[in-house]
Amino acid sequence: MTDADAGGSAVVVPNAIGTLNEGSVHDALKRRYAASGGGEAALEVPIDGFVADVVLHGRLFEIQTTGFSRLKRKLPSVSFT
Repeated sequence: MTDADAGGSAVVVPNAIGTLNEGSVHDALKRRYAASGGGEAALEVPIDGFVADVVLHGRLFEIQTTGFSRLKRKLPSVSFT
């Protein structure tokens, strides 16, 4: 599925794996980050057993609108360069 924002940037939305418990603020921020890159972004991307909210230009974006405790398990799986 593709979703276009007012600026015309394309956002690719695959199977929407992690959207069941997602609030409207989380969804709005995720789509805003995805649309801000001036290119095609992927949402809900499976990576090493986890799901990244946004992948844009090779960068992962994880949107947290509550505590950071959920990141504790994800961060060791992602290599930083």
